[in-house]
Amino acid sequence: MKWLATYILKQKAKKLKRKVKAMNLEQAKTALILYDATIAENDQLVRKLSQFFKEEGVKAECLGFFNKKGKKVVVPKDELNYHYFSPLDINWLKIPKNDKVIELKNKEVDLLIDLNLSNYFTLEYISTLSKAHFKIGSASNYRTEVCDLTLSMDEGSLAELIKQIKKYLSIINKRT
Repeated sequence: MKWLATYILKQKAKKLKRKVKAMNLEQAKTALILYDATIAENDQLVRKLSQFFKEEGVKAECLGFFNKKGKKVVVPKDELNYHYFSPLDINWLKIPKNDKVIELKNKEVDLLIDLNLSNYFTLEYISTLSKAHFKIGSASNYRTEVCDLTLSMDEGSLAELIKQIKKYLSIINKRT
């Protein structure tokens, strides 16, 4: 059924209207960070990135997909700017049905940081249909079409991607 979900996503993406504008850390006021929260190390790296944005004056909200099922699995609880969703919050096409996730997807933010290295379709769906003014992600899979700035990495690690994002957001669009 992946083909059906992909078809639906492409149809919705054609109708998406957003104002694209290259932004740096000085210009941006809001950000949405998408990531795979299943891996504990990812959560810690994202929290550090969120803290970095806060220090730069950017209000960041984080949306993590916790991809584990089972009766004994405990999904992390939402905190102030950290929101989580699990397979229970998506439909059979892997499209989010959680109200908070839909609200964040539809929110107009300055930056969307796509840290989805696991290539979950549900995060691809959110990233593709986000109304963010400037989307950033790694140069692989769907992100080459969806993101306004893609970054190539040798390692392919989340830490390296975050390092590159910080670097380019600090130098992009600078007036000399």
